[in-house]
Order: sequence, then structure tokens, then C-alpha cells
Amino acid sequence: PPERLGELADSSEVSGYLLAMEPRIVLESEAARLAAMRRTKQQLASIRAAHDALREAIARGELGRTEDIAFHERIAMASGNENFPLLLRTIGNPVAQTITIGLELGRAAPQRQRVLEEHASILSAIAAEDPDAAATYMRHHLYQGRAGLVDMYHHTERTDAPGTDFFDDA
Repeated sequence: PPERLGELADSSEVSGYLLAMEPRIVLESEAARLAAMRRTKQQLASIRAAHDALREAIARGELGRTEDIAFHERIAMASGNENFPLLLRTIGNPVAQTITIGLELGRAAPQRQRVLEEHASILSAIAAEDPDAAATYMRHHLYQGRAGLVDMYHHTERTDAPGTDFFDDA
């Protein structure tokens, strides 16, 4: 795991956060799929506003936790099924903690930009009414978040990771 993880969470809590990611990935991927099929223009505008708010928070040097959570909640609401936001709130504490830890670990500009790009891809798929792309982008985004908790090289340049020279001749 990343070295700073111990500063942000007690080691006994980390497994619980990882376990909470499993239903979250399933839940939010399907919510994104349904949002792409069912969202209203107002809901799309709300998702876009949450994305813009996160981009602005990051530009100000803020963590953007509230804005990130709002983005995910608004997609759940746009699913057209009240159970999705209800279920997301049920696992809300570990979700919020995981988001906070991920944002803290990924404070560097490239990681922050990657989160914004992932959110933009999800938003674009929902706007284009492409349910398969929305679900795929959401799943990818959440797996990236999970990887940030367990892979010490996830928030660094991949050239720093062991084994990246596998195909080098030297």
C-alpha cells in the first residue's frame, strides 16, 4: 500500500474500506448505466454542475471531497430508481472515507487531472445516453480508486514501479 495510507487510516479499517468498494463498484456502475438511459435534462445539468464544482475546488487547491461525493450521488439519483441513492447512503461512511483517502493520496496534479478526466468520461457517456460506456467508465473509475489504496505505485509515474522494464533489451 502507499506509505501515506497509515497516516490517513488505521490499518484495521483499510480492509473494511476495500470490502465496501465491492458493492459500490456494482451499485454505481449500474446506476451510471441506468442514468444514461433515464436521466432528465435537469439531472444531467446537476451531474455536470457537480463535475464543474469538483474541477473548481481542485483548481483552488482544495480536496474536493464534498464535490466528488455529490457527483456520485447525483448519478445515483439520475438512475431513476430511488433505491440507488438509498443504498449508496447506506454504505456512505466507508464510501466517504475511501474518497477522502483517495483524494489525499492523489493530491498531485496528474492524479487530480486523471480523476477529472474519469468523471468527464462518465458524464459524457451519460450525456450521450450510452449505458454501456457509462457503466464501463464508472467501473474503471472506481477500480482506479481502489488501486490507489492498495498499490504504492498507483500515484507515481509507472516507470517507478518494479518490472516496468520487462521488455527492455538490457
